Amino acid sequence: MNPADRIAADPRPILEHAARRCGLGRVLSWTPITTGFEDCNIDTRTENGRVVVKIFAAWRDGDAPRRTARLITDAIAAGVRHPRLYPDVDGDVLHHPPGGAACLVLERVDARDYYSPTRAPTAAEPGDLIAQTTLIHRLDTRVDPVADPWAVTNIGPTPAAAEPYLTDEHRALARRAAAVFATIDHRALPHALIHADLTKGNVLADGRDVQVIDFAVAGRHPRIQELAVAAANLTHRPRTAPGPGRDHRGPVLGGKPPRAPDLRRTARVSDVRPRRCGDGIPGRRAGPARPPRRPTRDRPPDRAGAGRTARLRRRQLIRDRSQVSVASPFAR
Repeated sequence: MNPADRIAADPRPILEHAARRCGLGRVLSWTPITTGFEDCNIDTRTENGRVVVKIFAAWRDGDAPRRTARLITDAIAAGVRHPRLYPDVDGDVLHHPPGGAACLVLERVDARDYYSPTRAPTAAEPGDLIAQTTLIHRLDTRVDPVADPWAVTNIGPTPAAAEPYLTDEHRALARRAAAVFATIDHRALPHALIHADLTKGNVLADGRDVQVIDFAVAGRHPRIQELAVAAANLTHRPRTAPGPGRDHRGPVLGGKPPRAPDLRRTARVSDVRPRRCGDGIPGRRAGPARPPRRPTRDRPPDRAGAGRTARLRRRQLIRDRSQVSVASPFAR
């Protein structure tokens, strides 16, 4: 779905109204941001700068935009790093264009989310994210709950609903997890205001620090839920190769890259294919294939000439192994 289709309205009048009310001048150009699955975020160029306009989806509850604006405002006041909100001429950060969806105007920061594979996280970013999360958990903001399929209270029926789409092995695991989950007294767990959606698309990093965005489903839940969501998404590496719309298999949040096999141990004589002598070996000129050495008493016929070829093949594989680099999981 095109992000602009989520708002059931032409975004241009909304952008022009918000830019005018916030003193940003005329809208010069705009491009929907494809990251995200609910609201419509638009990268907008104006006469007085570049901003991101977050237009709330048409299906959002009537109070959801104001709830989100309040949570972001309180989080920024408590020291949580979040792109600055632009107020209008009346000082309100939530804007209501005539006939259009409510929206927020945010500072466009030069940072990237964790969906992008252009660089690795710095050593300081995981700790910085934990510090930002701790500040969120200390907020005393009271807000009404919103529908959240990942909330602890809604997880119970999820395994049963997912069973038709699971393999037999995964179905058994889901049933065991559901049985354990049912024994937990969630009311006894420590509760706090949590972000509840710490996914790769909601954490921005610029190489110095991280920023947390999208407080749409933040609410009071067991704190362990924050860790569970981060473990399920933010630190998850799929086994598929990187590509459009896919996460990279590189290290996430300081994790070590996947360890490649030791080719010195895995290379076998049976893996060696016929090749010209010296082919592919630096410093050696390829020449005609060397005829197999004659069998001797110490060299059985089936291994004749294979030892040297295997050693050369292993050396080449080791050189190739030293040139392998694991890309990292960043950028928008």
